Amino acid sequence: DLLRIIGQGVERKQAREEILRLASFPSLLPSPVIELDAAGQVTYINPAAEKLFPGLPAMGQSHPLLHGAAALFAALRRGERQDEESQEARIGDATYELHISYVPDIKLIRIYVVDITRRKQAEQEIYQLATTDSLTGIANRRAFSAVLAKELERARRYGVPLALVMYDLDHFKHVNATHGHDVGDAVLQAVTGLVRNNIRAHDVLARWGGEEFMLLMPQTDAPAAGRAAEKLRLAIAAHAFDKIGKLTVSFGVAAFEPRDDQTSLLKRADDALYRAKAQGRNRVEVLAGEALAK
Repeated sequence: DLLRIIGQGVERKQAREEILRLASFPSLLPSPVIELDAAGQVTYINPAAEKLFPGLPAMGQSHPLLHGAAALFAALRRGERQDEESQEARIGDATYELHISYVPDIKLIRIYVVDITRRKQAEQEIYQLATTDSLTGIANRRAFSAVLAKELERARRYGVPLALVMYDLDHFKHVNATHGHDVGDAVLQAVTGLVRNNIRAHDVLARWGGEEFMLLMPQTDAPAAGRAAEKLRLAIAAHAFDKIGKLTVSFGVAAFEPRDDQTSLLKRADDALYRAKAQGRNRVEVLAGEALAK
């Protein structure tokens, strides 16, 4: 009996030590740890969380870090979600990843918080490099093609108008040959600025390649797109460019037709641009749907 009593005492001592070890674990972590009870009240934050989010205990789930996770907390308690989930939260310029686990035996929600701001910034930089023209700051060909595909599907599904404008700087190779590529790059940037200042917020502008650009105009039919292109033509023709003076641009306009796919709409805009070039440049040509039937 004495050995049994001693054995039980040793087991209880080991159990208490294990409980104390587990209880102290969150406090030793360098990353924030937060715990919520069954009522959703914040019952514990470790020193790292207290330092980073000093107002969290008082604000509870209304704190920006936890506010967007209230529905997830409830779903975890009801057993409708996995025992462990993750969710992002933004506070100012910082982004945090919340790793949320639920311990059903004691109805405890524990949240491990990881600062992923640098990772998100790096992802955004990679995205910008992949989708943005580095010279002009507008969409590149790859990004524009993706947007065009989505807008074509939307126009086809809902029967809404859509116009595509393709434009090209007249005699631009002469600018590069005479004044150098640095001046040519500055001209491309200036033309881009003029166009951006004269289009709507939801129009999509992209550099297609070299001195060729695309302008996608949702909710716009052929006549309206033609007028918008003419407005741009006049704005560019009236502008005095540094080092080179005057410059003109030719525009080709095509409107979406129900049988269009990306290839046919792009070809019609390109054909319209070619017609503008062939008829003397510095003009707008609108190629309507009759070309589709040929």
